Parts: sequence; structure tokens; C-alpha cells
Amino acid sequence: MKESRTSKAVTVAWDVIVKSMKSLGDGDRDVPLAQDLFHVMGVVKLATLLANKRGLNSEIVTITMILHDHGRILTGVWDGHDAIGPPLVRRLLERMGDFTPEEIDLIVKLTRTHRQKDQIGDPYEECIRDADVLDIYLGGTAGWTREVEPLREYISKNRRRIENLAEELGFRIIEP
Repeated sequence: MKESRTSKAVTVAWDVIVKSMKSLGDGDRDVPLAQDLFHVMGVVKLATLLANKRGLNSEIVTITMILHDHGRILTGVWDGHDAIGPPLVRRLLERMGDFTPEEIDLIVKLTRTHRQKDQIGDPYEECIRDADVLDIYLGGTAGWTREVEPLREYISKNRRRIENLAEELGFRIIEP
């Protein structure tokens, strides 16, 4: 049975995570690696849900979310991870050999622009940004705190996006 592109992306991502665990301890990171991994797991599920609801290619969205924080996972640094990650993601996808140049360009673009939450992008960019914001919002209201940026400030900065998601998905906004 042929391995799916998503499974291959998970394997490649895991290899990077293992290398990162060996080279950086939690004391060298902005947040513990476990928190980053829980975030990746959460955004994969949320982005896939949003992609399916919005009629987007859920495989491309899922693979993007598996890889979207690769720069951060590899370096442990929040600032600039959206610039560090895209070249790494491009090399990983090219090495896998399962993606068209157009798919690689799209996934790399989404990795590069996922933090531009104050901008309105194409449907794929919006899906990625919405899943990222929603995971941080839901995780924050469930009790974990963000060391990099206080949760209340994050929610305030992304209020419009959260309100739109609440309307789209039918949930009530809870203040932390």
C-alpha cells in the first residue's frame, strides 16, 4: 500500500522534531516543545475542519499545518519563525518528491504568511490563520497561558477574526 503524502509529511516533520529535541532543551526555547507540539496537533484538526467546511483542499491545508511552525520548532524562537520556516519547508517537500511545484509554492506561501493575521488573504491563507488563532484562543480559554504574548492581548488583537469564527462555527466567545 502506497503511503499517503500526509503520512510522509508527518514522518518528515517528526524527524525534524526529534533533531530539535536533541539540540535544544526547553530552557533554550520561548515555550516548551510540548506546547508547540500540542499546538500543531490542534491546528491540524481545526484547519482540516475549516478546509472541509469551506471547500478547500484539506490535504494541502493539513500538510501546511503540520509544517507551519517548523522554523519555530527547529530554532525554539517565536520571532521570525515565519521567515525561517519556509525555506526548510520547501526543501522538505522537494525531497519528498510527491508535490507539484504549484503545491510546494502554495504550502511555502502559507507557511510564510500564517502570522499575518491582521491582513485578509486568499481562502487558504484565511483558513490557516483562522485555525492558528482558534487553537490559541481555545487553548487559552482552557487554561494554558502563552509566555510569549499574554492571552488577553492576543485575543484583543485578533478579536474580529475570533468573532467571525464564532459566528461561522456557532460557538460563544468566552473571555479568559
